Amino acid sequence: MHRGRLVLLLVFFLLVVGTLAGCGCSAEWRFKQGYKLADQGRYNEAIEEYTKAIRLDYHYAEAYVDRGNAYFALGQFGKAIRDYNEAIRLNPDDGEAGYNRGNAYFALGQFERAIEDYDQVIRLNPQYGEAGYNRGNAYVALGQFERAIEDYDAAIRLNPQYAEAYVNRGSAYFDMGQFERAIEDYDEAISLDHHYAEAYVDRGNAYFALGQFERVIKDYDESIYLNSRYVDAYYNRGNAFFDMGRFERAMEDYDEAIRLDPQYAEAYVNRGNAYFNLGQFARSIEDYSAAIELDPSLARAFVNRSLTYLNKGQNDLTIADSNKAIRLDPDLAEAYGNRAFAYKEQGDKAKAIADFENFISLTDNPHWSALAKREIEELSK
Repeated sequence: MHRGRLVLLLVFFLLVVGTLAGCGCSAEWRFKQGYKLADQGRYNEAIEEYTKAIRLDYHYAEAYVDRGNAYFALGQFGKAIRDYNEAIRLNPDDGEAGYNRGNAYFALGQFERAIEDYDQVIRLNPQYGEAGYNRGNAYVALGQFERAIEDYDAAIRLNPQYAEAYVNRGSAYFDMGQFERAIEDYDEAISLDHHYAEAYVDRGNAYFALGQFERVIKDYDESIYLNSRYVDAYYNRGNAFFDMGRFERAMEDYDEAIRLDPQYAEAYVNRGNAYFNLGQFARSIEDYSAAIELDPSLARAFVNRSLTYLNKGQNDLTIADSNKAIRLDPDLAEAYGNRAFAYKEQGDKAKAIADFENFISLTDNPHWSALAKREIEELSK
């Protein structure tokens, strides 16, 4: 299930300077030109101007910060961090440089280092709500949901209109399995911003987890109304229709998700599942194969294609795909189950029994576990 992404806020440190006359050779003049270019999204040109400002004044902390921001905007996070480092060295109490460096570490997936920077920023300014909010995002990325909720609580106390904080706190509750509590936060975010498409998707996901499919569909519908190109909304609505047994309707949404994002491997997998349930095995194999081409590490595509081959009586192909799935995910119970039935069809009782035993040890489905035990009993006669 896909949810809206966590929102990172990058605050650009802008130095207000007076209008300067002269030849344009001063560091301040170069800095101002860089700011104007950055404001227009011309980041490479802005970097050139900030660099000229720094050459004229190597102690110009603000120029390092803003050049770092330009590098950040270009996705050059390592260079951004080097500039923020220099700005902090020149001015250790520069909370903006520390905050932005934390965001750069976050973007690189270095969440512990990001938290260290957010900690320091909050020590310098306990009222800096965005720093607490982003620290909460980092804790979520580390799976520390309770600590994340504490930070979102603080951000909301500082700014009760902070819709993004409600959404991300709701997502933390969602990840903890507290779906009703998550819905309360999504409700609050939507009341603050009726056009918050991501909040509708996230609330729809929570209703999905509770099996309240009418509400699920309504929220995904609203999200798509607000953003007709919201790929995950189509994908998730397709999943809801799938779970309701409305496979043709699910395929319509998967079709649209794929049209909007032809690289969406999981949408191909789930559309393949819909074709499978309609008995259209050739088309399901086409979709699983497309997903595998897009993402060869997608174990679920291999295991589902193996099941399709099993239903077509193509046992060698079933075993080959099951082997690939198991190499990718040794704990994927279904791969052992599919392979067990293929071995059984080939008359290899020992391998079939071994795979059924592996399946039983890995599955949490009592019905399928009981079926596998019966198969072992039958094969052992």
